[in-house]
Parts: sequence; structure tokens; C-alpha cells
Amino acid sequence: MHTVKDLADLTGHPVEWVRALALSPDGSYLYLATGSYSMENGKVDAVAVDRTSGVLTAVGHFSAGETGIEFVNAYWWPSHLRMKPGGEQLYAWGKTAQVVVLSRDSTTGATELIEVHELASDVPGDGGAWLDGWLHDLQPTSDGLTLYGTVSYQVEMGGPVEADLIRYLANPQTGLLEAVDATSLSGIEGVEYGPQMSSEAGKLAISGGGDWLAMTMGSV
Repeated sequence: MHTVKDLADLTGHPVEWVRALALSPDGSYLYLATGSYSMENGKVDAVAVDRTSGVLTAVGHFSAGETGIEFVNAYWWPSHLRMKPGGEQLYAWGKTAQVVVLSRDSTTGATELIEVHELASDVPGDGGAWLDGWLHDLQPTSDGLTLYGTVSYQVEMGGPVEADLIRYLANPQTGLLEAVDATSLSGIEGVEYGPQMSSEAGKLAISGGGDWLAMTMGSV
């Protein structure tokens, strides 16, 4: 028999919404992107899953407000989670120009901050001088060493919204992200307002409002 558990009781802090979920590869830990209007920042909660009984037990959380790091819009409410295929790292982001990179202990489920990656510095030619920008989607390759991110941004007030596909390398020792190149997505109709991706068998598909683009991972 399954029961509904109050997330505030489970996590020990106010929860008014859950925007994203990520499950560890072995199914032992669940990660939730949570938020509440009573908190200045959202959290990434780590929850242990008893695979026999289904009982959930909170094991910790990441909160931007507890790091001392200043986020672009002062508030950070994560709305997306993506785990590397091996489960060793977890990526979290909301509608900002930053992505939080967390390491993950596969034994305890605990997370630890690796970096808050600034996306604005990843777009060639603008020197990091974004007026506004945000990450829409992030897809890792099967080995987790390369990631593809779709971003939208403005460089000038009232200027056009542009979109790029950025290829990242993840350092296998430190987990730090490095942007290696960017490809404009301006040829895909409507893509600047929310480019989304899906991947399967080494193929990457990017969709916009009415068009889509398919490519082989590693070819960008």
C-alpha cells in the first residue's frame, strides 16, 4: 500500500512546490527541486528510498542561501535537475544564467557543491556581458564527459533574443564545466524562447516553436 507523505515533514523545511525530480541510477536516492514563497532560495533535497518498503528518509539538501554565493537574480529556485549517467554528479538550474554543479556520494546520497557555473561567459564574442540569459536544457553524453546546453540571452536592452547550443567538457577529476564551443540556433523557428533537447543512442534533437534540428553528439 502506498501513502502520501507531506514533503515539509519529510524535508524539515517549508515546501510549496516540487519542480523537478531525479533518481539515482540504482534507485536508492531521489532528488527534488523544491521551493516555497517563505524561503528566499529553493533547495535540492536528497531523499533515501527504501527499495523494499518504499519508505522515504531525508538525508540532506543543497541550498543556495547557505553557500554565501550571490546569484544573479538574488533568488534561486531550481526548476530542472539532470544527473550524469553514472550518477556521480547532479546539475540543477532555474531561470537564471547559472547552473549549480553538485557532486553526489553514491553511498550516502549526500551532495556537495562543486561550482556555480556562469553561463554568460560561455557565449563567444559578448565578453560575458549579457543583459539577461538563462539555461533551458542540459543533456550529457552516455559517458558523462560532454554535455550540451541550450541557452537564450539578450546582449542589449530591447535587442533580439538569441539562442545557442553550447558544448561543455566535464573535468573527470574535478567535475568543473568548461565551454568549448557554441553553435547558433537562430535558424530554428521559435527556438530562442525555449529550446528543448532530447537524446538517444548518441543522437541529439533540438526543438523550437515549429522547427527542429537533429545531430550526432560530438559533431558540434
